[in-house]
Amino acid sequence: MTPQQIIDLISGKNGIQRKNKFSVEFFATCPTFSIESGARILPAIYMNFGQKGMELTPDRLTGPGLGRNIPTNVTYESSSGLLIRFPIEQNWYNYNLIQNWLNALSGTGTVTAAQYYDSCAKTGKVFITAETYNGSPACRFEFFEAFPVSILPLEFNSEPDTGNATFDVIFNFRKYTVTQIQN
Repeated sequence: MTPQQIIDLISGKNGIQRKNKFSVEFFATCPTFSIESGARILPAIYMNFGQKGMELTPDRLTGPGLGRNIPTNVTYESSSGLLIRFPIEQNWYNYNLIQNWLNALSGTGTVTAAQYYDSCAKTGKVFITAETYNGSPACRFEFFEAFPVSILPLEFNSEPDTGNATFDVIFNFRKYTVTQIQN
């Protein structure tokens, strides 16, 4: 390919996705807590989730590399789920929102765990929207049955130039879909 062909190809795809152009939304409804869809877009500064893969079952026939295998089940190769980093505002709104969501997931103690999962944890969704250079939506990841499982330790540091305070949250999710948005 010539440099001009590469430029034309990238131009025909409306450019290349930037890593720093994304937004995060939540939806959750529990008996004691709710976040309406689109009501609060948190200014996340980092997002990472594990690779998607395929479980394989060997069929006992030889072959190069992994050998001959039968694809059996989609798997998410991650020990950390969906990790999102948020800035801590002076009023700690983001931190308290996640903290309250975690508290709501513990339930009231009057129902079984399975029932509470269905009425609370199962309703959670996380939406990650990748944006174009101009901030328009380009692609949307929707994580189903998503809920926070861990707020990682907070770090404070009095050294000069340490930057702003942030906190990391790990979310569990059942599956996700990816939707391309036509502009």
